[in-house]
Amino acid sequence: MKLFTLVILILILFKVEIIAQFSIDNFFDGSFNRTYTSVKDSLAEKKITEKNAMGIKTIMYYDYYEPLSIQVGYMFKEDGNLMGRIIGNGKEDEESANKLFDIFKKLLIEKFGSIYTSNSMLGVTMLSWTGNDRYSVMLSKKGEGTMMMLMKKQKK
Repeated sequence: MKLFTLVILILILFKVEIIAQFSIDNFFDGSFNRTYTSVKDSLAEKKITEKNAMGIKTIMYYDYYEPLSIQVGYMFKEDGNLMGRIIGNGKEDEESANKLFDIFKKLLIEKFGSIYTSNSMLGVTMLSWTGNDRYSVMLSKKGEGTMMMLMKKQKK
């Protein structure tokens, strides 16, 4: 009976660990029909930081995309509607940035295909996938930072 209880406890702890990790699928598939208030409410259990710059409000929090620490963010227009989602490396160092860039590049190629534009200028490498109807996809790296952005496409 003790062995059975121990096995159940281990399974519960393992399941909690799986659930607790950041979901890249939710990041890609999540709705853009969200507001600042609804996103902030959904992150009530997270320690968030908020910033305003050039009319764009952001909410950021730290999470893990094993084995790396990441920063996850949401960007909102002045009217409070979601305009983009971002992920960057949580630990700012070149090794983490390079690892995350390689992981995200592979993931984006698997998800959106190998047709993308690549530009490098002044130490910044930027990849862009344009074939998605819902959002623009960009991956960039400069020194100690990597960032993946999904920006909602504007209706024409």
